[in-house]
Amino acid sequence: MHLRLDGYGDRQAMNNAEHIRSFMVGAANLAGMEIVNGPNIHDFRKGGKDKHGLTAFTMIAESHIACHTWPERGRTSKEGWMSLDLYSCKEFDGEKARNYAIASFGLEALTLDDIDRNRGGPPALPNRLWAPPDGAAVV
Repeated sequence: MHLRLDGYGDRQAMNNAEHIRSFMVGAANLAGMEIVNGPNIHDFRKGGKDKHGLTAFTMIAESHIACHTWPERGRTSKEGWMSLDLYSCKEFDGEKARNYAIASFGLEALTLDDIDRNRGGPPALPNRLWAPPDGAAVV
């Protein structure tokens, strides 16, 4: 299952690395996932003037949880924009995960996708996805 969620929400929460860390651990626990590494958080604000947001990544045994924030892109001075991604080969309750994210960040004006990536196994792929031009070396 692959849950992608983008939306406007609480700028303070999106700018708080500890809040995001807590959210990611909580999301993994809620979905019954095993954290292998992380949460790892990069604070872009430490890069200087005009740098904004945080990116967080948690590797789970079942795949990953990622979060990207753009606190400066809100519609008002109290909100920002964020994108969340929970990807797992293990089934989880997408509605619970969505509600947890919405409550954690006060999200609204959402764009969300719930993609079942596990049904029937991987898609059939052609034998050759890409071929170099004739005579070109492949390194």
